[in-house]
Amino acid sequence: MYADDTIIYYASNSTKEIMNCINEDLNIISNWLKSNKLSLNTDKSEFMLIGSRQRLQSVKDDIHNVSVTINGANIKQVNECKHLGVIIDDTLTWNQQIGQVRKKSLKGLSDLARYWNIPIISGASTSSDLANKDRHTHFTRLSYDVTGMAHLISETFRRFNWTRCSHVRGSGYLSGIPADAVDDKLQDDYVRMYQYRTRDFDNVTDAIRKAGEVSRVIILSAKGNEVREAMAAAYDLGFINGEYAFLAFHPFNNSWQFGNYEWKQNDGLDEKVRKAYDALLHIRLYEPSTPEYAEFERKIAERQLELYNWTRPEGDNTNYFAGAFHDALILYANVVNQTLAENGSVRDGAAMVKKMWNSTFEGIGGTVAIKANGDRDADYSLYDFREENFEVVASYYGATGQIVIEGDIHWPGGADGPPPDTPFCGYENENPLCRQQGR
Repeated sequence: MYADDTIIYYASNSTKEIMNCINEDLNIISNWLKSNKLSLNTDKSEFMLIGSRQRLQSVKDDIHNVSVTINGANIKQVNECKHLGVIIDDTLTWNQQIGQVRKKSLKGLSDLARYWNIPIISGASTSSDLANKDRHTHFTRLSYDVTGMAHLISETFRRFNWTRCSHVRGSGYLSGIPADAVDDKLQDDYVRMYQYRTRDFDNVTDAIRKAGEVSRVIILSAKGNEVREAMAAAYDLGFINGEYAFLAFHPFNNSWQFGNYEWKQNDGLDEKVRKAYDALLHIRLYEPSTPEYAEFERKIAERQLELYNWTRPEGDNTNYFAGAFHDALILYANVVNQTLAENGSVRDGAAMVKKMWNSTFEGIGGTVAIKANGDRDADYSLYDFREENFEVVASYYGATGQIVIEGDIHWPGGADGPPPDTPFCGYENENPLCRQQGR
């Protein structure tokens, strides 16, 4: 007999009080289970601290000392969980849940658009499920395509002769669709990969330690604050010595969606993280710098303050999807005007879609290229950390598939190049030359 989906919860301003009360309740449950000859699967049990981002940040040190146990077994802490089909995260943003619902809804809308022969354009649909254009024949996507990001990582691996890596996934969106795209591309390139999830370890340090035991290149698919914590752990483990390289991806600077990875947060880890970031390569979408886009950002910020009394956090970019939806309207207007000028019918969705695909037009941030399959060709930049800031060292241009090197990478530990993905002695001292030299 199985009894799933049972939740115990307690609310308090004190993490210590929460821990004590939950552990007391678990002890009562444990005794009841024993008296009824039942058992609890601790491997499938999880606990999560829920609060605002600011509140969780303020008790960050306390969180690390929280220990929930039953029958002497530690219950693992997570940042999100699924309960009765609903994905709940620790700050109740519902991002993952909304993403799942949106993906299912868009697939249904796409099917209807095909049936009714009308075009459908979206500025925020990055799921690989929607890339199947044999099914989604009328769907044009103006959001970024994560395969471009994966291609840039693939090219980085090829350029540095890396053929193995560890992939550490945290929580949230970045550990899902983008991480899957990276896996697919690197597996196509025959890169040997080791997969880990931070939720399967007692702490991030253990996850990074394990990843470093089998590879020298570690990809972090996680929210910014998790990447920051992982890099602090890497510093403590002695991995910032030129023998390890780390890669992370955040589409754009948005602490609400992707967490805050800035090194300076006045939490006692700043200097450690600043030094650790010497070993981190960071990938983001290309950031437009045109006067038109600057004015667009100014108007977005103005309306956010006027309509919602909300100001974007310092360091965050304007939400990329706002520009993508703006570009979607431009594209649709252009095709409607072109269709009318040719005495065509705006009710002929297939003909309009044909004009949209495999085309270019001027969007709010510059030239937008739509591939032959109806997906936007997104541009990406590779950043390297210099002293206190990340600087662009390479860019990937989706329209051409070209990667342009714009600067040299500064490797940590005085290294004059990237670390080999296998140490001289191997991972189990299997190199006979190493044994001969007594290493």
